[in-house]
Formats: sequence, structure tokens, C-alpha cells
Amino acid sequence: MSTLEPEPLSDISTEELIRTITERHPSEYYLLASRLFKEGRQDEAVFWYYAGQLRWRYYALANQDTVSGSEESSLVAAMHQSVGAVINEYAFGDLPKFRQTIDEVVRWDEEHPNPQVSKENPARAEVLEGLRALQQSTVDQAEDIRRTRTENGLENR
Repeated sequence: MSTLEPEPLSDISTEELIRTITERHPSEYYLLASRLFKEGRQDEAVFWYYAGQLRWRYYALANQDTVSGSEESSLVAAMHQSVGAVINEYAFGDLPKFRQTIDEVVRWDEEHPNPQVSKENPARAEVLEGLRALQQSTVDQAEDIRRTRTENGLENR
């Protein structure tokens, strides 16, 4: 069984999925985020999407010899694009909240086990640096982001 063939998630409540998420493959965080968004729990969806992105990137970088170019990588890239487009459209509507969520994700990651990648793995520092750079870009480019959203008919909250 591939690591991307999870047990049927439809049989698991959202709350159970949240409770057990650290035991799951990083790809399942994207599925959790999608489910939460559909349930109207957008802020939670943003959190779990970025927690998943963080965990996936650790995993992919730490295992690049087997993950790079794999079916697993392609599947996660597709989820990243499809789920990420919806999540980011919402998240970037409130930049201060987005930056706060990134801080919460980093804190959560530090406080919770990661069975796929050790916290001592150098991939972690590299990925965290990239996430912090994204967070800083929302400060540096806030005016442009808001203007572009307005021009595209998107809400700025």
C-alpha cells in the first residue's frame, strides 16, 4: 500500500482527523484543510493547510532521493495547487491574520511530534526559513497585494 493511500477519510470525523493528524502522512493535512474549508471553518483550514505544507516540505526535502519526481510528489503538487488556490484566496484577504496564523503553525509544529522527519533534520530549518520569507513578503508587499485583490474583485478583510 502506498503511503498516499490513506484509510477512507470519509469514515473519520473532522475532529478525529484533527486529533490524529500528527500520526498521518503530510498529504492528509491538505485533505483536512479542504474538508474544513467546505465546512465553513476557513481560518482552521488555513492553519491546517500551512501546517501540512510545512510538514510536506520537510518530508520532501528530507527524502528527496525517493520523493523527487515520484507519483507521491505529483499527487501532493496537485493537491497543493487545487486546495492552495482556494485557501490562499481566502487567507490573503486578511494579511495580519495570515501572518498570525503562520506564527501559530510554527509554534504548533515545534510543540507536536513529527513521525516523518526529526526536528533535528536540516530540512526543517530550510523550510522554516522559506515560510518566514513568505510571511515577510506579506508585510513588504501588503499594499500591492491589497490593490491587486481589489482589482480582481476579491475581498480585503
